[in-house]
Amino acid sequence: MKILGTGIDIVEISRIAKSYERFSENFASKILHDDELIELKNSIDKVSFLAKRFAVKEAFSKALGTGIRDNVHWCKMYVRHDEKGKPILKFTDEFAQEILAEKLDVHISISDEKKYVVAQALIIEKAT
Repeated sequence: MKILGTGIDIVEISRIAKSYERFSENFASKILHDDELIELKNSIDKVSFLAKRFAVKEAFSKALGTGIRDNVHWCKMYVRHDEKGKPILKFTDEFAQEILAEKLDVHISISDEKKYVVAQALIIEKAT
């Protein structure tokens, strides 16, 4: 098992709130995958939902070493949860092929408090 990258991001929730108040669905559609947009509509705390997704995607892009740019785009990744509630980062088929996702294990962690959300991503080479 070889660690290929690690990334962390902290988001001030009020910053996301301002962007969402100002740009509403345009902001959401810029950072969320289509499946996440559906989840957002059913979410009780939309700003927290957005902040968590923002932080996870930033953390993953940092673990890749690229940041959000070029082919690493917000909408190419999305968060799901397993039966126990553990967050799992998923990718569109096209993006998964680009980053060779079949050779990677990606682990994410998300935590939030009143003012902040923090997320960490760890990319590990799958054992062969």
